[in-house]
Amino acid sequence: MLGKASVYGSCSLLKEVLASYYYRHHGVESVGIRLSTIYGPFARPGSLMHDLTERIVQSAVEGKGHRYKLETMWRRRQGAEVGALEQIAYASDLAQGFIAAMQYSGDRVNGPALMQLGSKDNKSMREIESRMTGYLPPRIQSSEPDQVAEKASKASTSLVITSNGPSISDMDVKRNLHSLGWTHTTESDDGLRSMLAWQVMKAYPFEQPSSFSTIKEFLDISQVPFIGLSSKLPCVSGCGWHGRCTPSVWDAVVEEARAATAKCKYVVYTVDLGTDLFELKGNPTTSKENKDFCNVAFISSSSVLAKQIKESEWTIIKINGEESTVTEAELSLAKLSPTMLFGDNVSHAFYINHRKITASTDDAMIAIESMKMNSIKEVTRRIVHEKGKTKKVWIQPRSKRHSIMFTSRVTIPEGHDANSASAHARFVMSNFGVKMTEKVKRQIWFYEHVSHLVRNGLLRSTNYANDVKENNFPFEYIRSNWLVHELKSDEGRQLRCEVYEEHVTWGNQNMEDFSMAFVLAKRTVMLKLGKMVESYDNPGDWYPFLVPKKEKDIDEDVIEGPKYLEYLDPSRKAVAKNHKGSEIYISFLSQELVSKERNRLQI
Repeated sequence: MLGKASVYGSCSLLKEVLASYYYRHHGVESVGIRLSTIYGPFARPGSLMHDLTERIVQSAVEGKGHRYKLETMWRRRQGAEVGALEQIAYASDLAQGFIAAMQYSGDRVNGPALMQLGSKDNKSMREIESRMTGYLPPRIQSSEPDQVAEKASKASTSLVITSNGPSISDMDVKRNLHSLGWTHTTESDDGLRSMLAWQVMKAYPFEQPSSFSTIKEFLDISQVPFIGLSSKLPCVSGCGWHGRCTPSVWDAVVEEARAATAKCKYVVYTVDLGTDLFELKGNPTTSKENKDFCNVAFISSSSVLAKQIKESEWTIIKINGEESTVTEAELSLAKLSPTMLFGDNVSHAFYINHRKITASTDDAMIAIESMKMNSIKEVTRRIVHEKGKTKKVWIQPRSKRHSIMFTSRVTIPEGHDANSASAHARFVMSNFGVKMTEKVKRQIWFYEHVSHLVRNGLLRSTNYANDVKENNFPFEYIRSNWLVHELKSDEGRQLRCEVYEEHVTWGNQNMEDFSMAFVLAKRTVMLKLGKMVESYDNPGDWYPFLVPKKEKDIDEDVIEGPKYLEYLDPSRKAVAKNHKGSEIYISFLSQELVSKERNRLQI
């Protein structure tokens, strides 16, 4: 039988009425399609099936229940009944059905053709949740009973079709096979496993953080194809799931590099695969106090320097490739994602562009120390000297801070549009002498389009358009002639992989800063990266990583709209912490502080 009336159902009926009108009065032929509840990879965020699967993954990986209970999610479905069975259909099968329907040329004497595509597979949301949870290894299965469980157990086993899915009869199945040559073929177990695997890779595209309980076993035994969410990046980048990576020129030297740095705590390194390289500028001299450092230079085996190596402070490692022959993924790997290049004892890797700057290990140590900030338990009064004047500054209590990436940035002039991708691209291109190409134009166009969509409030839901005031997509003007990576945290690895994948996707040489600025802007918009936090005792600006709080479920009556936003503001934002309890940040050395630091850190 039909479910309760809903906006969705009424709109669907209206479309069929319009199709009939245009056929009878204007001869416009069409094929109408009614669908079962759709599930599978690439589900729409906000839909019940997507959010249910997301909740299961988060609950299993983090060992905590997601703040949305199934009952809360169910209430979003207008006209739905708790415990109702729904006919579910796999997205790929339905896509094939759409293609078949587009080619239908059967009899339309009685009006537009109307097809009902779906399957005879009837499931309740509680059963779907139970099945997907059961696919995961027993040691991390998570069960979160709520009121729906009790109601579902008492629900009638007779089919009750909700407003989101029409009933598919045996006659519909036969008609689809006869008229379209199509039938639903995917078993629910295979489809649900595929949707769950997709959600895992969506949440953790660069492999699951090692600090969580593993769910790799599920992906190993699920035997479902990996849906193309994560690019096949080079294996040495440390950004791939289960060997879903590609070989590269770095494979041949990774063991040599790890052996050379096995006893080091910190590494200063540079990469130059130019064949014209005949010397490394600015040897990173090491003082007696900084014996924890190793200095590594990756150079091309075809370079002039490789053929006549002279004694220097650098440990030279030869790469079997050169700037003009390797891919951009290989060329930028060491700079952006050196996760697996160095020994297990290395906690920080300090990259420098030796052709642009010089930096000693003493300079590197100062930069690394600047990535830490001690906690303050009480409000403290500090005296800050500015231009010979003295003023009092009150600093609020804070937790210990820990930066996972540290580099320099340029402060843009007042009145400059920080949301302009074109302006930012011109800045990066001028720094590195990059010429405008079709590939660069495509990257700029895409970033401009994303920025426009974010800033255009007209594209937001009416519930949110008037309540979200900041529609900015701010590009940070980064200048990464030097870059410090913290190698011991999963958050640092995830960030490196995200920046690296973004850059490799476009493949534009020397445009790393452009890709990095886009990733940081995207994280800011997604509330993963918070607003700048000023500091008075350390150089630079600190941007906190924010993560969702999961202390308790959202109130069942707060589903969306302004009231929902009021809930999100205090509840969603929490600064991520590492295993030692330090808050996680990204930090920048701003232009105003460069002159003060120049004697200590050459940039």
